[in-house]
Amino acid sequence: MSNKNTFFRKPFTLILFFLLIWVVLFQFVFVQNNFLPKPLIVYNSFSDLVNVYQLPSNFFFSVGAIAFSLLISVILLYFLRYYLLTRNFISEFLLSIYKLKYFIPVILIGIFFIFWFPHSIYAEYIFLTISSFIYLSGLMIKAKEGLENEYVIAAKSLGINSRKIYAEIEFKQLLPLLNDSFTILHLKLWGLLIAYEYIQHTWGLGTIINNSIQYRDLSTLFSISLLLSLTIISGNYILKFIFNRFIHWE
Repeated sequence: MSNKNTFFRKPFTLILFFLLIWVVLFQFVFVQNNFLPKPLIVYNSFSDLVNVYQLPSNFFFSVGAIAFSLLISVILLYFLRYYLLTRNFISEFLLSIYKLKYFIPVILIGIFFIFWFPHSIYAEYIFLTISSFIYLSGLMIKAKEGLENEYVIAAKSLGINSRKIYAEIEFKQLLPLLNDSFTILHLKLWGLLIAYEYIQHTWGLGTIINNSIQYRDLSTLFSISLLLSLTIISGNYILKFIFNRFIHWE
């Protein structure tokens, strides 16, 4: 088995191992506890999770927000690549935001979005798209500073115009870095999304977490945490597959 396949299998193996320990300990050993719910209680409360907490619609809403933000930010990154890789106001502004440790300006944007659009369920789609684009563009602009210039020098000597050099040659040199950064961005977006939905309390998995804490519903909180873990791990695998299958930089 290749190291790559082993890497992707490990998180699922750990979750299965955790579930096995959980079933044995909390169903048969620690019957009375406030740490984790009994597996049987979690199983019996699944219908409430679906009907009362409206899990399917909330789940697909949150997953849709992540997918939408990644897709739109990648499209923007592609069509604006020339302006991002040249020195101008846009690239300097995005780089300055990225250098502020990223989370500081993004959290401020999220707070104002919740204030401006307290009842809008789609404001988080825009917020996550902005957050995703800032991260990817800032990372790309910063990484450009450390690029080797042999390809650029060779292209200029051949008379290739500067627009094509930036948009094609330099951009393709940066694609492997973006590939490695996608799983990190994916995890950051989920953290931002859960925090946003938890505070706004309108729709999504963050709202279910908010409600489960308010109602002291430990079984729902446990189920959502497990579902989130599986969703994030699966999402990382899907992103890696899509990038390796459809994005080429050679």
